[in-house]
Amino acid sequence: MYPLAKSYFGVTHVAVLEHVVHSVALNLPLLHKGPLALPVTLEPEAFSGGWRVRSEFGILGYLDATETAEFPALQRVRASGFRVATDATVELVPEEATIDVAVNLGLAPWMVPVNEQPAGSVLLQGGLGLLIDTATGQLNESQLSRLNTQQIFVSLHLVEGDIVAATPGFVLGRVCTTQQQPHLGAILERGAAQDAAIAARAYCADGRIAVDVPEVGATEFFSPAVPALRVPPEAPAIPPAVEPAATQAWETGLEAADFHAGLPRGAKKITRLVSLAAQPAPEAVVKPEPADKPEPLSEPAPRSELASLVNHVPGQQALAWRQLPVAAAPGRFSSESARVRARRSERAASRQRGGHHRK
Repeated sequence: MYPLAKSYFGVTHVAVLEHVVHSVALNLPLLHKGPLALPVTLEPEAFSGGWRVRSEFGILGYLDATETAEFPALQRVRASGFRVATDATVELVPEEATIDVAVNLGLAPWMVPVNEQPAGSVLLQGGLGLLIDTATGQLNESQLSRLNTQQIFVSLHLVEGDIVAATPGFVLGRVCTTQQQPHLGAILERGAAQDAAIAARAYCADGRIAVDVPEVGATEFFSPAVPALRVPPEAPAIPPAVEPAATQAWETGLEAADFHAGLPRGAKKITRLVSLAAQPAPEAVVKPEPADKPEPLSEPAPRSELASLVNHVPGQQALAWRQLPVAAAPGRFSSESARVRARRSERAASRQRGGHHRK
């Protein structure tokens, strides 16, 4: 059985069940007289992944998987094979014609301690919160800033009239003096006389640590011992100390001429104004002529010269020259339609003129 804290500094935090077994809740004795508080046990429910809330009278209700996801610390208890021991309050609500079952589960970050209760120690009941003066302890600023929001077990010691809190390997600081909390000093003195170590629950948040001890006038001073969980926490209870980087000295040399002159000061002096209007337009810029100017193409030779040249070619004396259809330029046509018109004109000119006669 794994017991949860009944309160945090005297304040309880409950979870109201959405799934209530009314047949069991309505048969609770003395329920009609007012809210009924009774111890309950949370049993793992393998089918849904939630928890059954069982009392000595039967199952009062269930925590489904969605509600269980709001308390991830319970998964560590489940994986370690424990059931959870806490208490619940059952109340009739006539205005809503229903029954409320409120289970004391606490706050999610503070539900399950991240370290183990000191071996052979007795655990104090909570109810009064006392802030630890960490300036008198061994934790530095880096460790306090990296301290998670969590619950831890601390051991309490009497040191020359001061009550000091410590964890294995670290002194957290002074809690109070025996004059400020005489009832707590009396508990520690009685424990020291019987060679019994005194432990308490402490809660961390925002770099501060507070111990939960019995309040003045309490009738119960001790709580059931908390067994160690087989599943370790994700992070250690106290962050390890980080050594600051060692300061290293270095030197360098500079030439005096590089920095002996003073830096320029005052307004800048304008020595010459250049107007953009005086610049020549891009069109007015004269392009330089290339060094090697290409020679102009010679005019084509006359047709008579070409005929004379062909007549002197061996084997080509039978060539005859005729007028070729031309368009805008000799041998060139502006389009295919111009070529067709030229051919038609040539055929029309070669036909003999005259009418056609029948015999």
